[in-house]
Amino acid sequence: MIEYERTSMIDEIGRVFYCEGEVYRGIYQNAVEHVRGMFACGLIEELNSEGLIPHTQIAQLEIQKFPLVLHHERIRDSSYIQEWSFSMIQDAAVLLLDLEGRLLRYGYHLKDCHPYNVMFQRGKPLYVDIGSFIRFKEAGWAIREFYAYYDQILKLFSYVPAIARERLLSRSHIGVRYNLYYLNGVMHGDVEFKRIDDRINEIREINDFNELLKLMQDEEKTIKNYHIAGHSAWEDYQDGFIDDIADIDCDDNARFQKIVQICDDLNVSSVLELAANQGFLGRMLSRLPGIHKIHATDYDEGAVDKLYNYLKSGDCKDCDKEKIHPMVYDVATDFQMDISLKSFAERTCSDIVIACALMHHLILSQHINIDALFDKFSRLSKKYLIVEFMPLGLWGGGELPEIPVWYTESWFVRHMERRFSILKRERLSKNRVMFLGEKNDLQ
Repeated sequence: MIEYERTSMIDEIGRVFYCEGEVYRGIYQNAVEHVRGMFACGLIEELNSEGLIPHTQIAQLEIQKFPLVLHHERIRDSSYIQEWSFSMIQDAAVLLLDLEGRLLRYGYHLKDCHPYNVMFQRGKPLYVDIGSFIRFKEAGWAIREFYAYYDQILKLFSYVPAIARERLLSRSHIGVRYNLYYLNGVMHGDVEFKRIDDRINEIREINDFNELLKLMQDEEKTIKNYHIAGHSAWEDYQDGFIDDIADIDCDDNARFQKIVQICDDLNVSSVLELAANQGFLGRMLSRLPGIHKIHATDYDEGAVDKLYNYLKSGDCKDCDKEKIHPMVYDVATDFQMDISLKSFAERTCSDIVIACALMHHLILSQHINIDALFDKFSRLSKKYLIVEFMPLGLWGGGELPEIPVWYTESWFVRHMERRFSILKRERLSKNRVMFLGEKNDLQ
């Protein structure tokens, strides 16, 4: 049975669909010669070998509607630009410049450059839409979109503090572009864009792809020289855990070992960790052979950025990094940018949700309703939840803070049991009680 990808509806070349768990792209009759040409000239072979696209080949599949069908390697875990850290956006930008340069050498270029054509797999970005590859002589000039979606966003994030980036990430389509181009913000974005646009128009007039190649090379240097501004609030929180997780002797290590054992006993295969910080727990979980997927999420971009860079570094030897997928995600907002995109829950719903040292911040600092939180956890979990209650509230050592009279363990349990049956309770420390729950609505 064929299931069409709902975001693949306006491609002039073909349409993406799923069949028996595999990903295919049906090619329309008018585009068959164009697509076969990209295979014949060696372009697709080069992009496959360099790992710039999901591995793509002509499929031995006959469908009446499509005279030609391609088979694509399946990207198991999708994330969108509002969920990428600074370094992820930067790497996606470098990918696009590299891709455009290779396309130009074969006489092609990109028709469009929006960020939803880029996905991450095994810690690196891939371009997933070969329907955007067109002949150089045809209209396109996606470099304009590149400056809108990548260059200017990275430049902005190089200027503004972390708290502003948290808000801008969720509005990358509307807020960032509007402020840069029409409100003439901190970088005089409209002036910068006009300068680039004028140069592109000059290149269009002489139709010289060598000039466009030079523009790509100059831009890559610019992109690589951008650096994230300042420090975020929690990015250093797990710095002491990073060197070698097997040798660390601390309360957090012992606490996480308990969670690893629980996940092993439950035979879960997928994990969604909220407030994962730099992914210390996720790295420990990745060593369990039964776990195949770990979404390590945090609202703190700096912490997620450290996890991403660690996973792609040569120093990452203590975990199975292919299982871990870093994402910037704020439980309190959960912004959905476009109804055609898959929701966070659709993409990350896992056997178990883990939310350590999170609830007291959301409830006591951000005043988030506890029932709304457990409702969200229930939507994100297929079966289990591990959550911590901090009986001393926001206490971090020293003088005890004032705690609301209603904020008690019995209050916490009463609300948790609306959505989850409690299977296990364990007091881990003076200010930490761990609960394991199972969803109430399981059939």
